[in-house]
Amino acid sequence: MPKKLQTNQKAVDARARKDALKQAEKERMQKAKDDEYWRDDDKQLAKKQARKEEKERKEAEERERKKEREKLLQEEMSQMKGKESADKKSTSNKMTRSQIEKNLANIATANAATQKDNRVVQEDLGLVENLNKMAGTGEGAHTLDDAIKLMSKLNTSGEADFDRHPERRLKVAWQAFESARLPVVKAENPNLRLSQLRQMIRKEWQKSSANPLNQRILAYNARRDKPATNDSK
Repeated sequence: MPKKLQTNQKAVDARARKDALKQAEKERMQKAKDDEYWRDDDKQLAKKQARKEEKERKEAEERERKKEREKLLQEEMSQMKGKESADKKSTSNKMTRSQIEKNLANIATANAATQKDNRVVQEDLGLVENLNKMAGTGEGAHTLDDAIKLMSKLNTSGEADFDRHPERRLKVAWQAFESARLPVVKAENPNLRLSQLRQMIRKEWQKSSANPLNQRILAYNARRDKPATNDSK
């Protein structure tokens, strides 16, 4: 039977200590490695946090600048609108005054035309004076209507050659007479104003045979003198 080997306790203890040292060194190295790993992560996290804060700060500053620009733009737009409103109001007032003046001018023109129509017999054509003087009615004619009534009294024969609307015939005849005479009188008197030329034409018209009033007065006087002629015979 072989002899049993005896264990060297010192060698065993030495080996155990050596293994323990290796294990301790291994654990120490692993701990150092882990610490280094987590230390790197903290640095990266700090950098990321710093970059995030910097980005947020820049974004906040940009928002503030944008708000300031919008505020300035709103103030400028408000000032421009106020100026445009004032200019528009001023322009509107000017246009309103211009329109009022235009309307007043139109009214004045219309009134002048109406007054001219009412003065056709008395002022422009001198008809009323001739009516009162030659017809011997003894009535005053101060308007166009009065003159037409007096002229109608001259038309007592009922002959067809007398108008039923004497005012129309007077106006048409006067306009035709004035249109025909104005170029001639103007050529003869180039230095006179239009109002002076028309005054000269009116004087001619009062004596002209183209004046319907003169035609009626002559016809009326002729009819009125017929009985006296017959009686004298």
